Amino acid sequence: MTRPLLTLVAALLGAPAFAQAPTAFPPGDFVEYYSAARVHAGGGDPYDGAQLMPWQVAMMPADTHRGVIMLWTPPWTLPLYTPFGWLEPNAAHLAWLGTQSLLLLLSGLALAAVYGGGRRWAWVVPVGVLLTSFETTRLLVYGQNSAIVLAGLAGFLYFRTRGYPVAAGLVGALTAVKPHLLLPFATLLLLDARTPAGRRVLLGGVAALALGSLLAALPNRAIFADFLHAITAPSSETTVAVTDWELPLASYHLRMALDPAQFRWQFLPAALACLGYAVVRVRAASPWDWAARLPLVVLVSLLAAPYGAWVFDLVLLTLPVTATLFLALGTGRAVAVVAAVALHLVRYAVAAGTPSLGGSWPMTPLALAGYLLVVALVKRGSPDFATRAAVS
Repeated sequence: MTRPLLTLVAALLGAPAFAQAPTAFPPGDFVEYYSAARVHAGGGDPYDGAQLMPWQVAMMPADTHRGVIMLWTPPWTLPLYTPFGWLEPNAAHLAWLGTQSLLLLLSGLALAAVYGGGRRWAWVVPVGVLLTSFETTRLLVYGQNSAIVLAGLAGFLYFRTRGYPVAAGLVGALTAVKPHLLLPFATLLLLDARTPAGRRVLLGGVAALALGSLLAALPNRAIFADFLHAITAPSSETTVAVTDWELPLASYHLRMALDPAQFRWQFLPAALACLGYAVVRVRAASPWDWAARLPLVVLVSLLAAPYGAWVFDLVLLTLPVTATLFLALGTGRAVAVVAAVALHLVRYAVAAGTPSLGGSWPMTPLALAGYLLVVALVKRGSPDFATRAAVS
């Protein structure tokens, strides 16, 4: 469990070995963001593998290059990558690792503020979760961007629970970096617009996405058309289309069972989850308790994701796992705390034992099991607290 700690500290401090990247610490998926930023800044198409290829070949060791790593995030994310394109590759990679690490830390502090009950030591819980989570290591090793999405979730929750809905919407827009991971969450945001605060959240979110889209369109007015073409194009000799990914998801196996040729089947679980939460939200009384309900929303969203949800994306589990631990601590019952910690450690052991991307499938079910177990234990010992925490 020391590996996530060492990786996180090294990234934050800018370890000298990283300055020799890519040979000492290969940039992994960061090449897609960096090459896209460079191509886009020059007015090119960041979703064109042929235009990304020269930058990626120059960044990666010859023995690790296996084809173009395509950019799949929507156009409004391009302004987030642009500043890194102003730097040389090694410096950009180091800055990226530092940024992702900082976002993880800030997310942990925000979750501590929401769920920690004002305890001075509350920050220890989410930071401890991050440092003992295999997905933290994978996020940094792969050079991925999922810390941005976690920051969007944690930041949204922090500002929403403190009565700053516009700020919650502005920060929450970061979850649209990978919108497919949180479709039920997006559904709830839309339905929450029935309330004045919910409308302000939506206003902040729409404003952020509109600004990002405008900035993305400045170098290339056809950027959305380029993105649509890329995500609908079939696999080629150099790239694998989203429709051909082999995924550690129930949605993928459902499609394989029903009709492998029909990608739309992978959206069925997410559609059902969105419908279920739409019914829950319409029937629920306002105001909606985001702090109490978001942990299960995140778990359901990841379980029902139509694609993605690789091990590095599961850093989003930091939110429900942190909430589960605080819920257990709030009971004052040792059995609840031991159960929550034990399941978290089991989840780490399972993931570490199957380090491939496809081996991440048990992680979300285990996190859900921990949450439901603690809620059940809390209900037995403290019904009022359980009612606030449970989603029904």
